[in-house]
Amino acid sequence: IVMFASIFTLLCWISYINYSNAIDRGGFSHITDICKEYNFIAFLILIFAFGIYSASIMMEDLKTKVGKINVLTTPVTPFENWFARLIIHVIIFIAVYIISFFVADLIRVWIFKIAYAGSGLTISTLSLDFIIHQIGLMTNGHPSFMVLAYLTVQSFYILGGSFFPRHSLLRTTIVGFFGLLIFFLGDYIFCREFINGTEIDLGETITRGIMLVLIVFNWTTSYFRFKEMEVIDRL
Repeated sequence: IVMFASIFTLLCWISYINYSNAIDRGGFSHITDICKEYNFIAFLILIFAFGIYSASIMMEDLKTKVGKINVLTTPVTPFENWFARLIIHVIIFIAVYIISFFVADLIRVWIFKIAYAGSGLTISTLSLDFIIHQIGLMTNGHPSFMVLAYLTVQSFYILGGSFFPRHSLLRTTIVGFFGLLIFFLGDYIFCREFINGTEIDLGETITRGIMLVLIVFNWTTSYFRFKEMEVIDRL
């Protein structure tokens, strides 16, 4: 509900600002919705933001002794328990987010079509094809790069949640900030020293490979942290 309300509020705010400015300027002629690109940016920012939050609360119930006992006494294997959490907070989250975004966008269109009836503005929903096309443009025709970037960031917060049961979002963000600086610095130095400018595809391939390794490493480490969990923290 909070996620849907946040999406809807942001989309309405973007629409109100842009439609009002377009009408104030006058003499406009648009065959597409002037909010499309802004809504696309909102789509990306929000899926990363809520994806990070979803990952950070994956181990939320392990903060307390009672929560840990409930997890340990659940009649499933540690892997089944961890994998179910992964499916909920990664796969199902993405599905819920996409549905929430498009429903919120559809309601936005209905509201603003009524509010600006007869204005001549083109008000339409954001299509999935447009999102995929824009991601392709952003990644030079490699949408998988964006998917890997998202999964890398989310997996890092899943790992952070397994190490920092309390205040995992804040602590993981602090660690991630410095880790990201080191990653980009290392990637830049490596590409500059060992990869020529004419071999950009090779550099992107190596970067995608690094992200894939990080995703697997973060997921695997978080699983073993979950498996070795104890009722009483030793920290």
